[in-house]
Amino acid sequence: MVDCVLVLFASPLGTAGVWRILAINEAGGWKERTTVEDMDLAVRATLHGWKFVYVGDLKVCVLMTR
Repeated sequence: MVDCVLVLFASPLGTAGVWRILAINEAGGWKERTTVEDMDLAVRATLHGWKFVYVGDLKVCVLMTR
């Protein structure tokens, strides 16, 4: 009998992230009902079997507004 489940996952947090549309759709889409939409989506995608890859040497331009 199992009374708990441990799920380990990586979260694509930070300035930039690239998602497969299929992963977003399979995880139930983008939900605006939470204050941590990216983490919510990451957890749901992980539970659907999607894996994340961290690329540390990728550079992304960011537009900062005042």
